[in-house]
Amino acid sequence: MTVLDWHGARSDLSGIRLLDQAPESAGINLPKVRLYRLGRVRAEMAKRETDAVILSDSVNIRYATGTRNMQIFSSRNQPARYLLLTASRSILFEFTGCLHLADGFETVDEVRPSTTASFVAAGSAIAERERAWAAEMADLITSLVGPKATVGVERLNAGSALALSAAGLRVVDAQEPVEMARSIKSDEEMKCVRASLRATEIAVGKLREAIRPGLT
Repeated sequence: MTVLDWHGARSDLSGIRLLDQAPESAGINLPKVRLYRLGRVRAEMAKRETDAVILSDSVNIRYATGTRNMQIFSSRNQPARYLLLTASRSILFEFTGCLHLADGFETVDEVRPSTTASFVAAGSAIAERERAWAAEMADLITSLVGPKATVGVERLNAGSALALSAAGLRVVDAQEPVEMARSIKSDEEMKCVRASLRATEIAVGKLREAIRPGLT
């Protein structure tokens, strides 16, 4: 049977910090980063006269708000958690039991339980679930920005997008405004980039020092 060489039991790794440092220790102001990114998305929405966007990509939700949860699961089962963003409101629909994960984020005005409109969650009732999800979102968007709103969506199953359109919304692609928002970095974001590079350089250096013949 193969015997794995787990790093936790190795004496030659004593003193190596296995946990990353807090961003504050690198002089990074995370609230400033989050608010800048949220403002960037809203600015790009305004350029395209997009009244609202529904973000379901975990990476983009994290960009716009700083919140994160179950990135792999959410990417596979959309929409499982999603963000509704308008010019003045930011409402995060979080997975059941996980609403507390968004506590304290200045980029989120409200957290609500999500309705997972995926086949994994609904099975043969998926079409009904998609219509219910779209009706909920259409009612909320209409109450926030008015009727016949232009709504950007991303990475939704086709039935959900079609149901939104059938509910009276003008559906457009949200990828362009989000990607354009992300393309311009702030000074504070550049601190994040440099910190990430330094962490990678240190990790590769420690790995290089630890590699030797016979390791599994």
